[in-house]
Amino acid sequence: MTIGTAPTGAAVLAGILAPGDALEVSGEGRLAIAGHDAAGLLDRFGSPLSVIVADALRTNLRRIRAAFEPGWPAPVRVLYAIKANDTLAIRTLLSREGAGGDCFGLGELHATMMSGADPARVVMNGSNKDAAEIAAAVAAGVTINVDSTDEIAYLRACCANGNRARVNLRLKVLPTDLDRHVEQARPTPGGYVEGVRRVKWGFTVPAAADLLRELAAIPGVDLAGYSCHIGHLSSRPKAFAAVANAIGQAVTALRDLTGFVPRTLDIGGGYSTIR
Repeated sequence: MTIGTAPTGAAVLAGILAPGDALEVSGEGRLAIAGHDAAGLLDRFGSPLSVIVADALRTNLRRIRAAFEPGWPAPVRVLYAIKANDTLAIRTLLSREGAGGDCFGLGELHATMMSGADPARVVMNGSNKDAAEIAAAVAAGVTINVDSTDEIAYLRACCANGNRARVNLRLKVLPTDLDRHVEQARPTPGGYVEGVRRVKWGFTVPAAADLLRELAAIPGVDLAGYSCHIGHLSSRPKAFAAVANAIGQAVTALRDLTGFVPRTLDIGGGYSTIR
């Protein structure tokens, strides 16, 4: 009987590191974060301790932007969802790097704007936005991703006072080839696409065509484009490619129906780390 040798900490770490991670294991088997001994950090600051490496944040932001830029002829903007980590120092650092922002609710909007984010690069999301949230987003000069028909009445009332609102209309896309690219760790009855149909917000092409005309008719509303988000899909790039392809098909169909050509396409988030 042969007893295998347990992997070292350095070997385990090497198997899970993502590009940009500032982690290493010393010859003595001690974890270091950006050159700082982890045990020493605990001695200094106490436990529990969360450590963020500023250079790793900058690197990751640049990596994401660089991954999309070669495939798109227009400017690419990365919007940081502050719900991922609402530490203001992180949000401020990303604002200085040119990252936009994704907000849900008044608190997230306030924190994002306080961090110095450019309003032209910030969007307000949320399927249950109320009149106060719409008014705050308009006052801040950020883009509103319209998730539900209720928001149209709020926009109409807000713009009746001479305000201007920049909006995207949220699309619901149902790519037929998506299920084969999504890991079924938590199988959805009827498949992932069927789950999107049942629970995700947004508008299919026929409904979106009518709403585009309605939004365009409201004085003060600047209809910029579309948004789409169907959740945390997969670690497989082809899953997101299927969604992007479906967005393109929907936008083309809507152009043919209405003549509207968007300036902005917000393709959502949920991208996992891909090594």
